[in-house]
This record gives sequence, structure tokens and C-alpha cells, in this order.
Amino acid sequence: PDRIALNSNDTAAALVSSASRRLQLWRGLRLNPTPAAAIDLPEAAGGITALAVTRDARHVLFTTPDGLYLAAADADDSAARLLARFESAAAIALLNDDRDVIVADAATNQLTLVRDFASSADLFALAGERDGVSNPVGLAVSSDGRWLFVANAGSRSLDVLDLATL
Repeated sequence: PDRIALNSNDTAAALVSSASRRLQLWRGLRLNPTPAAAIDLPEAAGGITALAVTRDARHVLFTTPDGLYLAAADADDSAARLLARFESAAAIALLNDDRDVIVADAATNQLTLVRDFASSADLFALAGERDGVSNPVGLAVSSDGRWLFVANAGSRSLDVLDLATL
């Protein structure tokens, strides 16, 4: 593996091997680490740019430069599903009890909310250049779910956005 992401309660991890284009979820990290079925990754130029595991370890979300993908850890087909296309997806952050995800697109300077990603995957524009977003490369949500922290490479700044007002 050349990339790893832990879920928010440190009970599961997703490991990625770019060479074999496979992702594997491991559950029960504290007591009995157990692998789930390996998931085939799409062929994408640039590889994985961001990776997140839900708290319940049922879903893995990842971005490639061209889009946001969802992999269900217990799916029968062991393939990832494209949820939305982006020009240059660079970062993601889970929120609302891991039901929704925010995607940062570095090419368009946009933050997009993907609501209810596991079923309907409805997209909403959340913030953009007018809000200070400039080549976003990192996202984080505060533990209370109110604040979104955006690391901007373009302006070399950190924006703090109030999710309650967006």
C-alpha cells in the first residue's frame, strides 16, 4: 500500500495500492484487524487525490482528479461507483454523521456538497472564489460539525466557513 486513511473513530482503515489499483478496507483495528474484500479502483490519470472512510466502516469515498467515487465495503461487485465528475477534485471531508461529503475542486475553486452520497447523491454548490476559495487542497470539518476549514494553496491561506450559514 502507498496510501492510508483512518475513519474518525480509528476503528477502520482504507489502504490503497496504486500499483495494483486496489483498495482494501480493514475493520476492527483496535482488537482484531480483519480485511474486507478488495475493491478495484478505476483507471484514472493522476491516481487517488483524497480518501475517507465512514465511521461505521461501510463506505469508502475517494477522489481522482476527474471525480468522486464511492465503494461499499460489503458490495458483491467489488468495484467503485462514480458519484460525480469534477475538473480537479483535490480534497474531501465527511459531515452530518458521515451521510454527506464536501468535495474541493482545485481547478474551479469550488466546494461542492454531496448530500446523502450512499443513495441519492444530490450535489449543491457550497462555496467558491467569492468566498475566498483559491486552489483548495485540504478540507476538515470541526468535531461539532459547524465549521469547515479550507486550506487554499492559491492564496496560501486557511479559510474558516460557518456551515450553518452556507
